[in-house]
Amino acid sequence: FEPAVMMACGHGFVSAVQVPPALDDFLQQRTDTFDCAALPADAALTPSSSVYQYAWFYLMSTVGLFWKFFGVSWSGLAALFGCFFALVIAIAYALARLMLPVWPALLVAAALAVSRLHLTNLPHLRDYAKAPFVLALLLVMCWIVKRGTTTGWLLAMAALYGVVLGIGYGFRTD
Repeated sequence: FEPAVMMACGHGFVSAVQVPPALDDFLQQRTDTFDCAALPADAALTPSSSVYQYAWFYLMSTVGLFWKFFGVSWSGLAALFGCFFALVIAIAYALARLMLPVWPALLVAAALAVSRLHLTNLPHLRDYAKAPFVLALLLVMCWIVKRGTTTGWLLAMAALYGVVLGIGYGFRTD
C-alpha cells in the first residue's frame, strides 16, 4: 500500500527509492498511523514498479483518497471496510429478491451479514474488495436471464457488465 500512502501525502502513484523507517513501520503494520510529515522532503521517488500495485490501481487509489481525507491509518479504514460490507449485503439482497419475496430475501442478506465465513474474509481488504464486483456481475447476469432479451436491454446490460468488470479489474485482477 505504499503508493496509496504516497497518494494520500500528495506525491501521486509512486514509491520511495529507499523506504523511510517510519513508512516501513506503517506498511509492515508495526504502527497504526503514518504522518506525511515523516516523509523526507528530499526523498527520491520513482513511479511504482510493482506489477501488483498497478494491477490494484483502483484499490490503491481508493485507499489513498480515503487516507487523504481521513488521515493515514489502518484502523481508520474501518469506514471503507464498512462500505464494501454494505455493498456486498445490498447486492446479496438484490440477488435474493430476484428469486424470493422481501422477507426471505432479507433473511438471506441477514444470514450473510453474520456468516462466520463472510466475516472472516472481511478484514482482508485486498481480497475482500473484489466481492462487491463479483456479486454485481452475477446480479447483472441474473437480470439478463430474468428480464428477457430485447436488443436495447441486452446492450444496456452488456455495457453495465463491462463497466462493473472494468472497475472491478482495477480493484483486484482475479
